[in-house]
This record gives sequence, structure tokens and C-alpha cells, in this order.
Amino acid sequence: MLNRLPAPLRLLLALTAINWAVFAVLRGIFWGAFHETLTGAPWPDLLRAVSIGLRLDLRLALNIALPLALLGWIPLLDPGKRAAARVAWIAYFAAAMCTALFLYFVDFGHYSYVRVRLNASLIDHLTPVGVAARVLRDHFSSPTYKPGVCRRANQRDVSGCRHGGCDEKGRARRRVRRD
Repeated sequence: MLNRLPAPLRLLLALTAINWAVFAVLRGIFWGAFHETLTGAPWPDLLRAVSIGLRLDLRLALNIALPLALLGWIPLLDPGKRAAARVAWIAYFAAAMCTALFLYFVDFGHYSYVRVRLNASLIDHLTPVGVAARVLRDHFSSPTYKPGVCRRANQRDVSGCRHGGCDEKGRARRRVRRD
């Protein structure tokens, strides 16, 4: 039955189903990690929340697939007829899914830290891009960061590191416990 459908529609249905399944699994992982916050909630409320969440996931999956639904019928952009269009659509879906997954992981971390779901207030924190980039760089490891080595090791003044001081080679000084 699906073989009779045009190639853009088959791709659209397959990608929407895959995206919806991935988002539903991520919702299940989120619930599994933070289910202790819902211990006192009644079952009808939980089922209603799950149905709202799954509808939101379906809406997100359909919104990601919307450009293919609108533009896939143009012969130049038809993934069934042109290899370049197929590569372009795969690149688009990969970028869209990476963005969606990144936001899911940011939401997971944000909820783990603040116990509030991610909302539009994130934009307020990202507005001064220089400040947000500096905070990101200072608080998270970079690929060149080695545990136990201060990030400021290439500077002369290493006393400002967050380890409480580094030696001249940039290694964190060990603190001796004095009881």
C-alpha cells in the first residue's frame, strides 16, 4: 500500500513517525529520571499530561516535516527524483533533529538544575551573546581542557583559577585537610 504513494509522501510519513517515536522516548526518559516529583499526582492528571505531551511531540514532528510537505512536490526539490534534493533533505532533517535533540538535552539539564521546565526565559539569558559565551566557556569543559590542569595555564597570572590557585605549570594545587 505504501509503495503506491509518491516518494515525498512516503519520506514524510516515515520521518514523522520516526521523529514522533524519538520524542516520545525522550519524554519517557525524562519521566523516568524525574518521576519522584510526581509521586502525589493522581492518575487521571498524569494520563492527561502524557496525552498532551504526546500531542505536542506529534506537532513538533509534523512541524519539522512541514518544509518537505510544502516543497517536496516541486520537481527540483523532489527527493524521489533527484539525488541532490535527497541529500539536501537529509541534511535539513539532520540539522533539525540535532537542534531538537540539543534543546531536549538543555531542557533536561535545566530541569535537573532548577526544577523548572525550559521556557522563553532562556532567551533573556542568551541576549548578551558575549556574556553567555563567556559563561559557557568558563563553566563547561572545552575539548582542550584536561582534568587537573587550569585553563589559565597559558597566562602568567594563574591565581584567578577556580581551583583556589594553581602552581606555575597550571596544575591545581592539592588541598590538605587539616582536622
